[in-house]
Amino acid sequence: MKKIIVILCLLALAACGSAKAEPVTTAAPVATRPYENLTATDIASATVELIPPPVTVELDAEAIEKLVALLQTVELYEKDPSNEARGGQAVIYTLTKTDGSVEIVAPSGTHVSVNGVRYHAEYEPSEALNLLGNTLAGTRFGE
Repeated sequence: MKKIIVILCLLALAACGSAKAEPVTTAAPVATRPYENLTATDIASATVELIPPPVTVELDAEAIEKLVALLQTVELYEKDPSNEARGGQAVIYTLTKTDGSVEIVAPSGTHVSVNGVRYHAEYEPSEALNLLGNTLAGTRFGE
């Protein structure tokens, strides 16, 4: 009986020793840049809407150039399934492209919504889009 127990223990140790240990890694989230190839000539018209205050501004060619340059830097990560309402001001860009399609982009801190789908995003490009919207609307810091 002792021989069987010893053999079982040896088999168990052999099985443990032969198992290959895989290192535990955490992969960085994969970012997409949906606007990296966007150009100002792709945009037929664009508006920015701020709420509050309720302001909508039609963007001229110079403002569209600035908007496109900022959109090219936006990196989106995984979708944010929470869809919880955020406080504060909403800045909403509506882009009508030359092909007739419409895209709605709404930056909000570490999130950017595209056509109603909210994604995790880097803070800096999102904040830059907020600042541009407020600057274009003349509402930054009580202007």
